[in-house]
Amino acid sequence: MISAIATIATKSAQEAQQRVQTVFHKYTPVFQELLLSLRNNPENFEGKVAAVCVLPEIEDVHYYLIDPTGVIYHTNYPKDLGLDLSAFPKFWKALEKELAQKPVVVHPFAFETRTGRIRMYLYTRMQSGDTFELGLTLRQDFLDPLFGNVLHLQKLPFVERVGLYSAQLLPIAPIFSPLPENLRIRIATFPNKERFGFVHQTMVRRVQVPLLGNVATTLFAVAQFNFLGLHMFSAALLLGGLLFLLYLTKQHSTCFTRIVGDLKTLSTMDQPAFEREFAFFETQRIAKALFTSYKETEEVFTVFAHKLALVAEGYDVKTSKHMQRVAKVAELVARELGITNPDIPRYAGLHDIGKIFIPREILKKEEPLTKEEWEMMKLHTVLAEQLLDHPRLAVARNMALYHHENFDGTGYPKGLKGEEIPIEAQILKIADVYDALRDERPYRRAFSHEEAMGIILEGDGRVQREHFHPQVLAAFLRIEELIHKLYDEGIIEGKTREA
Repeated sequence: MISAIATIATKSAQEAQQRVQTVFHKYTPVFQELLLSLRNNPENFEGKVAAVCVLPEIEDVHYYLIDPTGVIYHTNYPKDLGLDLSAFPKFWKALEKELAQKPVVVHPFAFETRTGRIRMYLYTRMQSGDTFELGLTLRQDFLDPLFGNVLHLQKLPFVERVGLYSAQLLPIAPIFSPLPENLRIRIATFPNKERFGFVHQTMVRRVQVPLLGNVATTLFAVAQFNFLGLHMFSAALLLGGLLFLLYLTKQHSTCFTRIVGDLKTLSTMDQPAFEREFAFFETQRIAKALFTSYKETEEVFTVFAHKLALVAEGYDVKTSKHMQRVAKVAELVARELGITNPDIPRYAGLHDIGKIFIPREILKKEEPLTKEEWEMMKLHTVLAEQLLDHPRLAVARNMALYHHENFDGTGYPKGLKGEEIPIEAQILKIADVYDALRDERPYRRAFSHEEAMGIILEGDGRVQREHFHPQVLAAFLRIEELIHKLYDEGIIEGKTREA
C-alpha cells in the first residue's frame, strides 16, 4: 500500500512544484529586477523587500545576508540568524558554482528547514562578496488543495494517518497532522527502515524532489494503519481453519491406524485366502474414504473462495458470474499452456478481494471515476495482500496482487516487467481483460468477441497488445474460438465494475 501512497505523494509533490514554478515565473521579472537592484545598490534593501509582500500568493518575505563562509549574519527571520549553510555541503557548493556563473540564481521550490513550509528562494552575490538571499513563503491555502489528494487516502479502512513530511519530519502543510515525537525518533534512528510496528503499523517511503542543480530534497510519505480489526478477522478465520483441520486430522488418523493394523495382520498371520482378500478390500475402502475426505477438503477451499469472491464483487450475487467466467477462461488458457495447477481456477475469482476495503460509493459509482477515486480503486491490489498472506494461498495472492501488471512494465502496483510477473497472474490478466471487454458497463455497451479481440491485438489506448505475455496471448489465440463459443452460448451473464 505504501508504494501506492508514495506514488500519489510523488505526483502531488510534482503538481505542487509545477504550481509554485508557475507563480515564480509569473513574477520572475519583478524578482530579478529587485535582486539586481540590491546587488548594485544595497541601500534601503528592507524597503525594497517589503514591496514584494503585496503579491497575492506570498505570505511572508525574509531576507538574509550571508558571509563568504556561509554563515547568516543579518536577517529579518531571527530563528535563522547564525545558521551555517556550508553545513549543507552539496547545496552550498551547487549555489557557489551557480553564483559564479549567473548574476541571479533562482531556487523556485524548497522546504523551509525548521517548519517544512514551501518557499521560493533567490540569490545574488553582492559587490562586498557576501551573498544576499531572498526567501518567499507561499500562502498555505494556495497549496492545500494539491495535498488533499494524499489526505483523501485517510478514508481507506485501517488508515489512521497519511501525510507528507519534510526531511526534518515536519508536516509540509497544516492539513497534515504532526508526527508523534516517539515516531519521529524511531524514523530518525532507523533511516533505512520502511515499516514500524505490527498491529499499529507505520510505513515510510522517501520521495526525492529535485531542487538546485543536482541537489534534491527528501520528502517522507508516512502512512499509519491500525490492523487490529483485520488481525482479529484473520485470527477468527485461522481458528476456524485449525479446528476444521484438527477434525480432519483426527478422522485421517483413525483411518491410518486401521490401515496399519490391517497391514500388520496381513504380515504376521497365516490367514486363509478369503480373510486376506477381505482385509485387502477393507484397506481399499479406507483408502477410498481418505481420498473422499481430501476431495471434500479441496471442495471446502473452492466454495470458500467463491463466497469471498461474492463479497469482493460488492455483495451482489449476480456479479459472481464475472468470477465464474474469469475462472473458466483462466483454466482453459492454463490448460493450453500445459499448466494443471488447480489453484488457478479455484482462486481466480479472488483477484478482486481487495475491493472489500474500497468505499462502496466508489465501487457502485456509475459515472467515470475522478482521479482521486481511481487512485484509491487501484489500491485493491495491494490491499488483497493483507488477506491472502498464507503460503497455501500463494497462487491466490499472486493473482490478486499482480493481475494489473503489464508485461511491458507499465502496469501497477509495482511496475513489474516480463517474467517478474508470476505466470498465474499473467494468465488471469488476459482472462480478466477479455471478460471486462465482453461485459456490459454502466458507461458503455458490451463488446462482441471480434471487437474484444481487436482491442486486445491492436490496442485502444487503455489496453495494448504489449501488456500481455506473448506465450499466454498465443495460447489464448489458439483457443479463442472455444472461448467465443462459450460466451455466445450465454453460459454466464452479468455486470461487473473492474478497475
